[in-house]
Amino acid sequence: MEQLKPNAQEFFNPSREYFSRLISTLQDDFNLSTSEISKLIGVNRSSLYNYMRTDDRYRPHSYSLQFTLEELIENLRKQQNY
Repeated sequence: MEQLKPNAQEFFNPSREYFSRLISTLQDDFNLSTSEISKLIGVNRSSLYNYMRTDDRYRPHSYSLQFTLEELIENLRKQQNY
């Protein structure tokens, strides 16, 4: 298994658009609901929505959350290829 090497200085993308694309990838490519995604990564569903909001309730996501979503996508893709 590949060793994980998070690097926020190099890879952190704080935009809500990028975060929304990660969630959309999980929903579209793997047919996961927002509830299922939130359970898989240990974040409540309302928090996920707040990271994607475009109004005053928007909350920026952390790099650790971004990294978790990216790794989840990568691992699900690997499972599809088996």
